[in-house]
Amino acid sequence: MQQRAETIYEYDMLTVHICSNEDILLFKSMTEREGDIDDCIEIAKTTPDWTIIIDELKAQASSGEQVWITWVAERLDLLAEKGVYIPILKELHKLVDDYYDSLRP
Repeated sequence: MQQRAETIYEYDMLTVHICSNEDILLFKSMTEREGDIDDCIEIAKTTPDWTIIIDELKAQASSGEQVWITWVAERLDLLAEKGVYIPILKELHKLVDDYYDSLRP
């Protein structure tokens, strides 16, 4: 995430960075705050790098806590229902299925 952040201001000992659209989309896809789904739609219209998004999801899922990946999948499914093209849905659903499989005894 730090590598994807863009520096927008530097002065003496102050540096201001802005998150990439891909990271903002991930953040907003994990919440249910009013307006976040609309923000996700607008970000998706900017044609984010979906490879970055799925790679970040995989990296986070492999770090231990995986349940949140189901929240992201639900939100991206909602975007798809609203007509937004989400090219990583099949791969994301595979990650979700793997997560649920890991819960079975």
